[in-house]
This record gives sequence, structure tokens and C-alpha cells, in this order.
Amino acid sequence: MSRRHPALTFVAARAVTTLWWTWSYLNALKGVPYRGNVRLHPSERAVFVAPLEMVGTETDRLIGSRGSEVVLTTRRLVVSNGTGVFSSDVSDIAACRLVQERWLLQKVSYVAISLRNAVAFDNHGVLTGYRLYFKKRSAERDELDRIVRGLLA
Repeated sequence: MSRRHPALTFVAARAVTTLWWTWSYLNALKGVPYRGNVRLHPSERAVFVAPLEMVGTETDRLIGSRGSEVVLTTRRLVVSNGTGVFSSDVSDIAACRLVQERWLLQKVSYVAISLRNAVAFDNHGVLTGYRLYFKKRSAERDELDRIVRGLLA
């Protein structure tokens, strides 16, 4: 007869509950048509697709400009910069916030997404999060922020 540690049982139950919430929340969202360069799994569908002005790392290193796009599916967050694809599992999203800053006379706003697990890219690059820059006053920016905040709630 094996005895389980109560704390380990609680952690395992919480992880399963969190994954169930994530999948049920994303599956409840309306799907959007997607015809991009990323192949989706048959059981996965896009729930958010938008073009980006720029894509940066969490440390603000530029990794993509016009022609980039962000796709949120029921399983993963995919950022394409035209030459490469950065894919992260939805459960790897640790935080999301809408950042609005002022640089001299210019307002800059972006969606900052932090990841739990780092993604390696280039020769020595490590991606621990994204900065997604949309066009000014973009409804898409607010929509992505709303979806990811609901996902993390």
C-alpha cells in the first residue's frame, strides 16, 4: 500500500484543474479563420489572429517588424516574423500586461507577455517573453490583452 504525500496530491490536482480551465476557456471562444504559414494540429483552432507592427523580446530586442503576426490557438501562442516562427504552449504563459509608456513626445504601447520556460533562438538568443507592438489604438491589442488576462484568471 503506497501513501501519497498530501501536498503532492494537491499540486497535481491544481495542475490538472488549471489545464482544464485553460482548455475550456479557449475552446469556449469563437474561432477565427486563419490561413497563415503555421500549420495547426487537427484538434487545434485559431481564436485570435492579428498583424503586428513590431515584435520584440522581453528585453526589447527586435525580432520582427512589419509582416509579423501573432496567432493564439487553443493550444499555443505563435508569433511569426516572416522568416521564423516562435511557438509557446499556452500553459507556459506566466503573465500578460498592457504597457503604455512615453518617450519624449511619443506614446508607445505594447502587450508584454512573460513565459515560464525560455525559448532558444538564433545562436545565443533566449526568449523569456514577447513585446507585441500593434498599430496605434488598435482594437486587436485590447482584444489580445483581454483574452490572455481571462486565460490567466
